Amino acid sequence: MPFKNMTDVKIIGDDIYLIENFLSDQESQYIYNLLSKSEEDSWNKMWPEINLEVMPTISPEMKVTELIINRLEQIVDGYDVHHNKIFTKLIKGDWWGEHSDNADFQEIRKKSKELKDGQEFRTVENTAYGVVVYINDNYSGGDIFYTKQNFLYKPKSGDLIVHSAEEKCEHGVREVTDGVRYAWSSNLGNLIRIPIE
Repeated sequence: MPFKNMTDVKIIGDDIYLIENFLSDQESQYIYNLLSKSEEDSWNKMWPEINLEVMPTISPEMKVTELIINRLEQIVDGYDVHHNKIFTKLIKGDWWGEHSDNADFQEIRKKSKELKDGQEFRTVENTAYGVVVYINDNYSGGDIFYTKQNFLYKPKSGDLIVHSAEEKCEHGVREVTDGVRYAWSSNLGNLIRIPIE
């Protein structure tokens, strides 16, 4: 399990964890207001995401994504938090296809197994867990589902879900049928060694 303390963590599936109210109602509302007021042209048209790095701050010292990342770093044990600054937006008719969060790392893992004693190497990031923070819940549809576990969850505003990046936690998002769904996603990783070619 990737947490220092399991007190506030609910196990809702095989290697799937939930922390309710990871963001307070006030924090979620603040971020929701920022996202819903953002210009439509600022969202990536090919991929429904926006980089809020340069948008206003929750406090003078901390940007929105820094709040989430810093809070994650306080509760995670044994993994690095990827410093993602991207939020996603799904509107009516949008959905995410089924995938495992390790998909982009299979080749890296394969190369790591090929490393021989004494061989020169470099270190690269490997993902171990996917992370999603849900900003709002005033939409219909948009549930996260886990295909290998026959499990569906309707996120609430402020929820944090952490799930394994492995195939047992293959997941997707059901179609949003009304409203707009905002979330922040990232991963927890570790460094692995691969041969220098």
